[in-house]
Amino acid sequence: MNIIFKTTFTTLTIAVATALLAGCGGSSNDSLPPSNQPVAQGKAVDFYLDGATVTFDNCPNSPSVKTDKVGSFTYPAACNNISTALTVTGGVDIGTGLPFEGVLKTPRAVPGALNIASPLTTLIAASGGNASDLAAKLGLSGTNLLTTDPMGNAALLKQTVVVQQFADQIQKTLLQLSASSNGTMTAAQAAAAAAAALSASITTSTGTVDLSSPALAESAVAGAVQKAAEANPSSLPFTGNELRQLATNTAAVAAATIADKVADVNKLTYVAIPNATADSIKATLGSQLAAIQETATSPAASNLIRPLADALTAPGVDVNALRALGNAVINNPNGIATALVAVNNSLPEENRIPATVVADLQQAELYRNYLQLDSISLNGGTAYNIGEIERSVSSGNELSVNGPLNNVQVKLNKVGSPFQDNFSEARIGLSYTIGTNQLDLIVNNVSLTFNNNGALTAAAVPLNASYSFRLSGALNVTGTTVANKAADPLAVSNGAVSLPIDTFLNKVASASGATAAQIANYRPTSGKVVSLKVALGKTLNTTVRVGTGTGEAAKAARSISINVDNSISNPIVLNGQGVDAVINVK
Repeated sequence: MNIIFKTTFTTLTIAVATALLAGCGGSSNDSLPPSNQPVAQGKAVDFYLDGATVTFDNCPNSPSVKTDKVGSFTYPAACNNISTALTVTGGVDIGTGLPFEGVLKTPRAVPGALNIASPLTTLIAASGGNASDLAAKLGLSGTNLLTTDPMGNAALLKQTVVVQQFADQIQKTLLQLSASSNGTMTAAQAAAAAAAALSASITTSTGTVDLSSPALAESAVAGAVQKAAEANPSSLPFTGNELRQLATNTAAVAAATIADKVADVNKLTYVAIPNATADSIKATLGSQLAAIQETATSPAASNLIRPLADALTAPGVDVNALRALGNAVINNPNGIATALVAVNNSLPEENRIPATVVADLQQAELYRNYLQLDSISLNGGTAYNIGEIERSVSSGNELSVNGPLNNVQVKLNKVGSPFQDNFSEARIGLSYTIGTNQLDLIVNNVSLTFNNNGALTAAAVPLNASYSFRLSGALNVTGTTVANKAADPLAVSNGAVSLPIDTFLNKVASASGATAAQIANYRPTSGKVVSLKVALGKTLNTTVRVGTGTGEAAKAARSISINVDNSISNPIVLNGQGVDAVINVK
């Protein structure tokens, strides 16, 4: 589709001589600035990120800061020098209204300038490359990527949005690949590998790069698979020729889908919206933001990898046949069955892909056969819908409950057939922080019962299932696992399963030997702010797909990793799907 954004074009120029030199490859003088040097300011931009956390990577003992509603932040005084790199995570994109699930980086601060953290500065930081070289590759010669606000430059805004969507699609592919191969990849690890590989593919291209090129997507995905496994071996448990084969095959089958998603946002005509607020972006772009939202929430990359994961590591699979299958998914759904036959002809019989996946591949863009995460209630009170939960990570939109917080109720509905092998069960993870104290808990098997309408009617932790947990902060306990000596029923009301925080804490106390006073640090009592994650994932018996919404609005739930053990050889990690929330306990 060709969508044109119409508004008055205004430019915003930020001209600081030292910033131009640093961003365009000139002398940057790494010495500390004079004591009267202006304080460094910054902005986090996809569209602007509200409530994102900014950390200063090489500035010892510096506090993190939060961005305001237009993405702005100020460097701590101790970090106000040109050698300070930073990382931005979390928050809400004020343009799309969606939680930001990527990672932004910028390589250094320029005192006196407006320092930008964007998808493009992330590419520079990931590769250690030259800002002016990347600008030239993206058709932005003369633009200082490190200090120019994309919201005031139409061409820069377009490349900022497109690059972020490109990186997001690679990130989704990597996370699904890891989950399908029992890996332990986190969203941050996937984002880092995606940025490094995309940067390398762009900078090694000849001339101005076409970001919607399938060849570029194939190069970037292959590089990202390699980089992810090499940087974090447990995230993708493959090495040597097996890893190279996985990278090549994944890239071949995924390139067309990723390029198609990138093309959807690359087609749009962008204009400058200087000093944009959420209201001004919506007023200017209106419903046309839906094109970017649609790409950002598309499950196509994950839905493509999920049924094909085993074939990607099978010996002898024909890479050209995989590429043809990937192209058919996007360009010729009626040809998927024929393309799948060609792939299977190159595989040993035991590795062949069942013909039943044809229907799923034909509907890769639609989310179906999933466990719907409908809402969350706190202490049995008001049910918060997914939109409210997602927005709660932004300051001023937190969920609220009268304390203490004893129970979190998660409403689940079965849509189609979300489980494989007829086992209705899932691993459930709960993670929350209160100040500097964090509890991570994984229940390795929760049996779920649904009625004919798909509503949850019963749930239990079976005999011999295990609880694994980690405490950090006031206590430091890693990777403790307790086997269940008797089945634990979990209360279910109106289709919602209750996760009893008090019960979990009592198990933790019993297993760790912690005193009541020590455990009290982890109780969400009145006056506390709780950052919460809830995730569901596969068990030893089955996989489960988790989503939100229904019909055309259905999409994959957010990818969430909960780690209760830092062991590399035998990690206890749940790579699942679920939600983040921030809760004010009153």
